[in-house]
Amino acid sequence: MSVLTILLLVIGGTSVLAWQKPELLSKLLFNPYIVDQRKEYYRFVSSGFVHSDIPHLGFNLYVLYTFGEAIEIAFGELFGATWAFHFIALFVLGVIVSEVPTFFKHRKSPYYNSLGASGGVASVVFAFIFLFPKAEFSFLFIPIGFPALLYGVGYLAYSSYQEKKNNDNINHSAHLWGSVFGVVYLIVLKPSLVPYFFEQVINW
Repeated sequence: MSVLTILLLVIGGTSVLAWQKPELLSKLLFNPYIVDQRKEYYRFVSSGFVHSDIPHLGFNLYVLYTFGEAIEIAFGELFGATWAFHFIALFVLGVIVSEVPTFFKHRKSPYYNSLGASGGVASVVFAFIFLFPKAEFSFLFIPIGFPALLYGVGYLAYSSYQEKKNNDNINHSAHLWGSVFGVVYLIVLKPSLVPYFFEQVINW
């Protein structure tokens, strides 16, 4: 069983269990006020393994599966025997980093909650985009293929715009910072990937 499969099962299983036990969901979701007051810092991680409903869970699992397979293979080539550690670190640290701005923004708001694997998923997606900027893929049921880099630029612009508007219940900040972290993680560990990325873009 692959690391990706295990991760998908853990996220799915934890989410379903939390739906059946509201008190568990309450203990796992990210509430910046409670984190600040009770020092329950584990919520930075646990919030990435619970979701609000089936569409929320299904979408995140679908995207993580779609891009996770390619990242597993790429990390095997980049990191050798430690690839599994780096794959899990990319996801988990992506969840944590994506919640940091949310924590400072809402730590005085008792009723603000955030949950979902979106920050970690975004890290995986943007690690893929950084490694394969020219790759084309169709998203969900859209038959038209989009270059990965074009999708990434559009996604960052949309997330930034929606975060400034702040007129829905989606934590766009987590999407934005999780995406950025996915690229930074690879740059820090493998600086040689930077010229490789630009070489691919220049020779499009």
